[in-house]
Amino acid sequence: MTWYTNAHEKLVDVATGKYLIYYHVNSADGQHGGWIWRGYLKSAASTPVTLTTTTMNWATAAKSAGLQSADIKLMKLFPHAAYDADLMAVVNQVFASTENQPILTEETSTANDDFNQLLTVNHTDYSAVYLVRFNVNNPNSLAEVKQAVNANLDANGQADLQRWHIAGKIAPIGTATQASGLKAGSGLLVFATK
Repeated sequence: MTWYTNAHEKLVDVATGKYLIYYHVNSADGQHGGWIWRGYLKSAASTPVTLTTTTMNWATAAKSAGLQSADIKLMKLFPHAAYDADLMAVVNQVFASTENQPILTEETSTANDDFNQLLTVNHTDYSAVYLVRFNVNNPNSLAEVKQAVNANLDANGQADLQRWHIAGKIAPIGTATQASGLKAGSGLLVFATK
């Protein structure tokens, strides 16, 4: 977790006569804070930063994964989740192939197993995967998408998945065809942890 300092205090250890520096810190998500001795801290530059859906630059991901504006807004509903390009590649496979599209509609363990098999084929290994399927009339309506996600994933579930890897897609308007069975507004949100 990344912490930010916003104050400090210089204290004297009476027994040793040495100065101790304590910092007041807040977590990056703003949910935790307190005082900590400087010796317990290390620079953020020395540890890799995981980009979340709110801190990353979406231009590159949109270009490489063919993301639409609705897809990005969907994933941004989970601001502390980390976008995962490997996971997104599998989600794109689900939408691209009629063989994989039952994953979008079946709420069975078979559909989850099919998704896990796609992960294995792509040499992507996760310890846990959670799928959220939904349908909306207007994929461009963030309010409608949020309502559909909330109907399929309660607040506790959303809080638990905030720090997982994420990928998501919504079939855009104009994709409905009889042959493919895919209709506009079909959505899939995938969370995974390594």
